[in-house]
Amino acid sequence: MNLVEQLASLRKAKNNAIHRKERSEKQEHFTDNPFLFTKKLIEDKISGRLDFPREEVEDPTRNVHSDKNRKQDMGVQSIQAWSLTFR
Repeated sequence: MNLVEQLASLRKAKNNAIHRKERSEKQEHFTDNPFLFTKKLIEDKISGRLDFPREEVEDPTRNVHSDKNRKQDMGVQSIQAWSLTFR
């Protein structure tokens, strides 16, 4: 084996040892408290800061979810309340 092959072999062995240790630690944390482990695994990592003005989000939302003609009569007859009697 030449030097390059030896270095590649050592690098692979070291990476395998590191991954084996990480896997072992994760298994240990899972067996200690599976619910907490799963929560930490699934929960979103929050980092950074949003860098845009609030109006940039609110204006399109307001345009989509508002109706300019909502006070205008649509010509629909009102439904009269039902009168039910129970026996």
